[in-house]
Amino acid sequence: MMKSIKVIICILSFAQLIKADELFMSFEEAKEQGYTTQVSGFHLDQSVTSFPQAHQLEWPFEKPYEKSFIGNNFVQYQPYRPLVGYHYGSDMILEEGSWVTAPVSGRLEGGHYGYTGHENGGRTKHWKPWPADGSARYFEIAVVDDNDFRYEFHHIDKVSLPQDIIDGLNTGNARVEKGQRIGQVVTWGTWFHYHHIHVNVIGPKGIYYNPEHFFHLIPDNIASEVKFLLEYEDGASAWVDQRKRVVSKKVKNIVLMGKDFKNNHEYYQAPVFVQVKFDGGGMSQIDFRLSAYQNDGSFADIREIYPKEVLLPDQTVAYQNSDYYPTSGKFQMAIPLPEDTGNGTFEVIVEDIAGNQTTIQGTL
Repeated sequence: MMKSIKVIICILSFAQLIKADELFMSFEEAKEQGYTTQVSGFHLDQSVTSFPQAHQLEWPFEKPYEKSFIGNNFVQYQPYRPLVGYHYGSDMILEEGSWVTAPVSGRLEGGHYGYTGHENGGRTKHWKPWPADGSARYFEIAVVDDNDFRYEFHHIDKVSLPQDIIDGLNTGNARVEKGQRIGQVVTWGTWFHYHHIHVNVIGPKGIYYNPEHFFHLIPDNIASEVKFLLEYEDGASAWVDQRKRVVSKKVKNIVLMGKDFKNNHEYYQAPVFVQVKFDGGGMSQIDFRLSAYQNDGSFADIREIYPKEVLLPDQTVAYQNSDYYPTSGKFQMAIPLPEDTGNGTFEVIVEDIAGNQTTIQGTL
């Protein structure tokens, strides 16, 4: 019996090692630990004067992991206890000890960070600027370009900082040049290869943007692996297929179930764009190719986009996937439909960041 207890304790301890999450805390905890909730450098009151061109920046890492350069993507569903949230950045998987370089020239900032999550999937960032102490895994180096776009690199090993970076942080008003080494990746104690830098791109008004929009496209010619489920107003559901199912009941949502892979990569991602078009001209979509803010200016509430449970036609329940292990699970994303979709043909389009599309048609 004692041996079994020891085994359970070891498993639980090991489970703590394999988590590669961000640091979340309440506002009260952040205050007690000496964090502030306003980061100098965000310049929240300024307008965007020059938006960076799409896919023009080189990924600033010297040793990417060959089998899977990207893990969690911008739109990934994350179980940040006690709330869930969007991942909001790109986890770039590296070889142990890989150097990180500045992707642009700009002002240098560094410090420890944490977050408070919100029910809609948003977050508030807390900050302890250099040289304050904090968790070794939750240290950030940021470069703020001349147009006030902030490129953040989380999980930098503070011990690895080059002397010129340390000197720059000590002055409090230093610049770095594009290509300059800024630190090495922290070693993560996971049982699978997940030494990574979490990359955020934040605009002058504090909006988080999808980093994959700004950096070179990762080679990918594989469309998302998905299937589609109709959720009716009465709680029942039915699969959509190429037979153009005729539906007589009111449809509430179309639920995408599946995942997206890049070429020969071990890790799966959530699709970044889903659109439903109706032959009468109506349309509904969720678009994370640039940010979590949609074309109409609304924020994509995570409670509407990622249902935790979906009732399948056979009356079993599909639960939202909430881990990021290689090739495990899938996502379920709901596309709320307009009040009046009418009858007739509709088309669902799923697109990844590289433009690969998966489509299917049906009839309401």
